[in-house]
Amino acid sequence: MAWTLFLLPIITLCTGSVASSGLTQLPSMWVTQGQTATITCSGDVLGKRYAYWYQQKPRQAPVLVINTNNDRPSEISDRCSASKSGSMATLTISRT
Repeated sequence: MAWTLFLLPIITLCTGSVASSGLTQLPSMWVTQGQTATITCSGDVLGKRYAYWYQQKPRQAPVLVINTNNDRPSEISDRCSASKSGSMATLTISRT
């Protein structure tokens, strides 16, 4: 059984506004259950900010998954981790 991740990286500026800077990410991906999913996002603005990863399901508001400081809501599994190196942010969801 396959599952789909629809994740939207959003960079939040110190003012709390959402940046619309040029970011590059695949819009979706398929991962077979039991595989580790790794999603990257790149953009110059990432060198100066945390990346915030959100999950958005159809017809629902985005829900925060994690940021690149590995801050996550308590209901999000610790299988989710995030990192950043220079202008590249990575979200990893490990195997079950």
